[in-house]
Amino acid sequence: MRRQPATILVVAMLLAEARVGSARPAFGQPAERHDVQPLIGISYSSVLGASGRAAVTWGSRSVCTHAMSGPFVQAELGLGGGRVGAGGALLAWDGVLPAGAVAGQVFLLRSWAPSSSLPEHQTYVGAEIKMTVFYASVGLSGYQRLHGQHGASRGIFVGVGAGF
Repeated sequence: MRRQPATILVVAMLLAEARVGSARPAFGQPAERHDVQPLIGISYSSVLGASGRAAVTWGSRSVCTHAMSGPFVQAELGLGGGRVGAGGALLAWDGVLPAGAVAGQVFLLRSWAPSSSLPEHQTYVGAEIKMTVFYASVGLSGYQRLHGQHGASRGIFVGVGAGF
């Protein structure tokens, strides 16, 4: 009779190990899960001036390498205007801190105050490629005017920032 509780305990432990073991990747295969990751930061560019940005990215994350890749949406509000965009990112995580990221996005930009490079009340469409290392980021963007008649119809700008 004393063996019955011990047998039940051993069987329960084996079942638990089988369940945990089945969640582990096969040899040479990275385990992936789907995550949603909020991202925030601050930026400065000649187009938007000082700005704050918030983004949400989702996709597959490797449990072994902490790398996440997938689409994102972003909103950025600055002193000279704002923009919304969507794109894709490959984020490499070093434990808890974001070690680096490469991202590309298309965006819609609206200026509402005169800045050093855009007149107010103009609408632009553009594309950006951005690289982030730890907390510092630099991006190169090109834009084309959609609505409005003042200022250059197209241009390029560089933005720098900090954040995730």
